[in-house]
Amino acid sequence: MSFDIAKSIQSALEHHQAGRWQQAEQGYQAIIDNYPQYADAWHLLGVLSLQLGHAEKALELIDKAIEISPDTSDFYCNSGEAYLALGQLESAINRYKRAIEINPDSAGAHNNLGNMFRQSGQTERPTPHIKKP
Repeated sequence: MSFDIAKSIQSALEHHQAGRWQQAEQGYQAIIDNYPQYADAWHLLGVLSLQLGHAEKALELIDKAIEISPDTSDFYCNSGEAYLALGQLESAINRYKRAIEINPDSAGAHNNLGNMFRQSGQTERPTPHIKKP
């Protein structure tokens, strides 16, 4: 019997969204065991770890996702959240900036970066990305 990655990720996400943390973790880990280069599973396992209060572990897992897929804005945004949970504001800011570099339309990254500037007392503001017609 072959491993169905689409069904596996869907099932793990359903468990995750329903708060069935152990089942979600097992699902993401099964995907990683079968497809170690599947960045989304590393990322989502990191997000789950962050939600469970394990910021250092979350950062390791999300960094693995970034290593596999370095041009995914959401990975950097959630990595910033892990740094924030660790109290490392400057690192969080840098991750949000990178997320915006990758995807200038990322509302979440812009919001998080603005909050970081406010919390850190920095006056620097990112250059707005205006689309030209």
